[in-house]
Amino acid sequence: MKPFTFAVANSTYLGWCFFLLFAAYSPAESFLTRLYPRVGFWALGIVYFSFGLFSNISAPIIQRFGPRAAMVAGAIPYLLFVLANLFYWEWLIYLASFATGFGAALLWPAQGYYLARLGYYSLHPLQSSTPSTTALPEQSVSIPPSPSPTTTPSPPALTASQPSPTAATPLARKGAPPARRATNMGLLTGITYFLNNFASIVVFLVTSFVVLTPGTLFLVLTVLNAVAIVFFCFLRHVPAVPDRPKPAGSSGSRGEAEAEVPPDRSPIHMEQQPSSSWAAVKRWLRRCFGPLGRLMLDPNMILFQVCFIFYGSFYSYFTGAVLPLVQTPGYVSPLLICRGLTKMACSVLLGKAGDRWGHARVFFCTYFLAALSLALVLAVAAAGPTAEWLFFVAFLVYGCVEGSQPVLTLALLEHYWTGRPEAFALFCVVRSFVCGVFFFCGGRMGAGPLGLVVSGLGVCAVAAFLAMWGRFRRAAMLAGEEGSSLVSRQEP
Repeated sequence: MKPFTFAVANSTYLGWCFFLLFAAYSPAESFLTRLYPRVGFWALGIVYFSFGLFSNISAPIIQRFGPRAAMVAGAIPYLLFVLANLFYWEWLIYLASFATGFGAALLWPAQGYYLARLGYYSLHPLQSSTPSTTALPEQSVSIPPSPSPTTTPSPPALTASQPSPTAATPLARKGAPPARRATNMGLLTGITYFLNNFASIVVFLVTSFVVLTPGTLFLVLTVLNAVAIVFFCFLRHVPAVPDRPKPAGSSGSRGEAEAEVPPDRSPIHMEQQPSSSWAAVKRWLRRCFGPLGRLMLDPNMILFQVCFIFYGSFYSYFTGAVLPLVQTPGYVSPLLICRGLTKMACSVLLGKAGDRWGHARVFFCTYFLAALSLALVLAVAAAGPTAEWLFFVAFLVYGCVEGSQPVLTLALLEHYWTGRPEAFALFCVVRSFVCGVFFFCGGRMGAGPLGLVVSGLGVCAVAAFLAMWGRFRRAAMLAGEEGSSLVSRQEP
């Protein structure tokens, strides 16, 4: 099987795994909050709390056991959540919610990490499968921005007129950072998210038109969830992505951080440190909680987190504050279907457009769509029920943003923070935390004031993204990497 066909087939299979998993979990979550509001909202709160708590340790687990095993382990707690609803034991629901948060902390970063491997393997199969790249997939090399005078000359790199999928090696020449590498990350992530979004439409239609007793419903969902876990077990293994040197101007590289010698491990203190199990525990804790904390303090990631905050607020605003504004009977269901269809389509189309013209360029263009949807909602809120037909245009545009931004975000994380599952974990944590805050604020603020807050966050996100993009481009130019990178499909 050709590498590209292998990658497309596996991303499609992964999408069906998530389709089955969330076709079972989403109705269980919805019916719990509808039938037992107090227990349901407490359970969801526990899920988000547990998710944030365990996201610190998910990256080392994914690196140690691989993304496939992490996704299998992360899907099992979702089955426990559905089973707890089937028997409706309150204490068991709370316990299963805590376990589900741990499962989500493994599942979503592992999904992004697996898709990153697929995206690179589809264009660089030989490099991904060489022993040198699979044996030490998590190392990175710190390269000075300019080559040393004693650097041994090497053959010139390929130009834009000589494309080759296996030519962009991690180190094209000694003393210089690698050339920008092409990727199919946008297309593959879009395929997976297409099927994941398709699950929400199927769930909405089934719960709207099929009447089942709660016991029968949760029994069907339990079987569906168990089938999803079995599907996850048959995911194909993909070789790890070889790390690249850290771009100039970026800090917090995991390879650099791991290369640093802690004070208590220096030769002076080696004899004074007792060899005990407690020392091993402390080293494990540093390894677990260190990567995510160091990444959060990366200057470029600090700027990118502003974009995460805007996406979480934008999503929760439309879901929690805009839908209650719809007063015309029969509008809500068509609006949700329109949003779901455009969300499915744009996850693939704009993801592929990012592969072709640059993920950063397409990601930046999505902010214009977000501004248009927010302007339409604020116009309807000011005009009243006579302009409610504009909600259809707003939700069509909103679906484009909601479907494309996560796909493009994962592609950018794969490019700028290669081989670091904690980057995907950080995106999930920030987005979920902001969603929870804005869902809470949505019931206490009107749609108008909250829309202005989201619009202000959008302006900040645009400024932060342009600053981050400019930092990476300047660093690439200083490192001599920008020369022939005008080939748009090799630019993030």
